[in-house]
Amino acid sequence: MLTMSNLIKPVIFFVIFTLSACVKNGSVITSDDNSVSEKNIIVDIQSVDIEPVFNYGNNTGSQAIHKYIRKNVRYPELAREARSKGKVFVSFVVTTDGSVQEVELEKANDSTLLNDEALRVISQMPDWIPAVKNGNNVGVRYTIPISFLLAE
Repeated sequence: MLTMSNLIKPVIFFVIFTLSACVKNGSVITSDDNSVSEKNIIVDIQSVDIEPVFNYGNNTGSQAIHKYIRKNVRYPELAREARSKGKVFVSFVVTTDGSVQEVELEKANDSTLLNDEALRVISQMPDWIPAVKNGNNVGVRYTIPISFLLAE
């Protein structure tokens, strides 16, 4: 049932389009002993044999990401009152152990509150199943757009 209360509540709409590949390729060499730091191997997603997988509830892949974001984003009250809306692009690395690291704003919104909320949700994302290349787990960088919309 459509009520005035429902019209006032913010509508958060998330667009998950093709998760972009990383811009860094190859290995990161540690300065101590010139050995490869396994957790820091980041490759282009197009070069992996098996892409990383995100599971959430009964969903997998982009549906799981969409469900996780929808369930966990909380529209900041001050942003709602200021009628702040728009898109925030957040990038992150799914590391060799599946953890989410290096969470950063790729393209910020005018609202710091919306930016902070998007970063918070992605930073708290559960582990993924990591990508595999040549039989080894590798890290992959993703960018996800999160749209914050308010009902008119």
